[in-house]
Amino acid sequence: MRELAKKRVCVVGAGAAGLAAAWSLSRSGRFEVSVQEEAELVGGVASTVSIALPTAGITRMNDQVRCGAPTFRNTELLFEAFGSSFTSMPLRVSIGTGEARWNNTQATPFILRMRPEIRRFRRLLELIRRAPARLGVALPIESVLRVGRFSEDFRHRTLYPLMSLFFASGVDSMRVPATVVAALFLDEDSRLFDFDAGTLLPPFATVVVFPDLAEVYARVAAALGGCVHTGASVTSVARSARGVSVKRHGSAPEAFDAVIFACSAERALGALADPSPIERLVLGSVEYQEAVLVTHVDADYIRRHHGVAPDSDVQYYTRNDPSDPARIEVSMHLGRFQPWLRGEGPDVFQTIEPIGAISADKILLTRRARHPRNSTRHFLRMLPWLRFIQGRRRTCFAGGYTLMNTHEHAVVSGLAAAERLGAPYPFADDPAARAQFELYRRAVHG
Repeated sequence: MRELAKKRVCVVGAGAAGLAAAWSLSRSGRFEVSVQEEAELVGGVASTVSIALPTAGITRMNDQVRCGAPTFRNTELLFEAFGSSFTSMPLRVSIGTGEARWNNTQATPFILRMRPEIRRFRRLLELIRRAPARLGVALPIESVLRVGRFSEDFRHRTLYPLMSLFFASGVDSMRVPATVVAALFLDEDSRLFDFDAGTLLPPFATVVVFPDLAEVYARVAAALGGCVHTGASVTSVARSARGVSVKRHGSAPEAFDAVIFACSAERALGALADPSPIERLVLGSVEYQEAVLVTHVDADYIRRHHGVAPDSDVQYYTRNDPSDPARIEVSMHLGRFQPWLRGEGPDVFQTIEPIGAISADKILLTRRARHPRNSTRHFLRMLPWLRFIQGRRRTCFAGGYTLMNTHEHAVVSGLAAAERLGAPYPFADDPAARAQFELYRRAVHG
């Protein structure tokens, strides 16, 4: 019997979404895959960089994606398939400064004062979950809390600082749809935070710590053989009834049967030679925010501005800008997330959008990162229409931006795009992974 010809699929982007899609397609045996990545290394925002530590020499750190929630089951299984694993550890946070400081390990005077509002907030989240979904998506959590007469101390010094650990911005936290906030705290399959009526975040909360991400994704790329091309910038993708023509910078067009855009929405829109009106609407509705990330060894900065000894077991520190409480600075003790940074060298921190001045001689790395905004616009103008461009015109779209920009959503988006083209979902026997996958697929593919 004559063997059926394999379908040729071009994957644009070799981050978590693109490599998950390529791996799932390749393992099915029915596809010939070519991955095009404009950067010189795979992994996308799941990057690992080398830094020079004073007195300790060169070491490596995951500099944008460091940890996740215990619900990140697809990511965990993908990592295990390539010989890596998560490490689970207690989550310890220090929120605020001065009299407004609180944490999730003890009942501070401030959090005791907030307890009535924390309990009322739990009841509000239950109401939001029962409300029509479109209403909850249309209302930013800030609007709902104002109508509910929640205090500024609860909003800006309790809830939004905690949410900023995920959204990386106090302003972005205010704009998150109420329905999404309810899911973050209460949804059994996808919550990021457990809820505690006493301290909002319980003392037994855990996070899963990622291994060296560059190493993990390099293994995935190596397993795919020679089909992953780095330093390959896709300049044009033209689609027709006959197939897909992909043009790389400096190369002749190459013919494929389908394409998966596993890159940013703006890059996908820019590469499409003939985007449809609905593709323009959906991809053009994704908003991005830039943030400055400063990696440093200025322990005095942490001690001075957060009032917490850097040698404590705290992983996250936040504080409000005294002149603008909506602006929240987030700092992380990277050694708490990455054991290989612990040792004889100094403590390593990363501060997002620093409010104060970090000593210049203690700065190891400064970079500007971009991430999608999880605003009401994102969930009203992009998400409801995304399903209508998935699988149309030989094209699928993947990436964290397609839902809530978590690492789990990036991985699942790649697996879902591969399944849309005909590759079996690889983790169907795992109930927790399957639940995450189905939740994503219903929201994004319909």
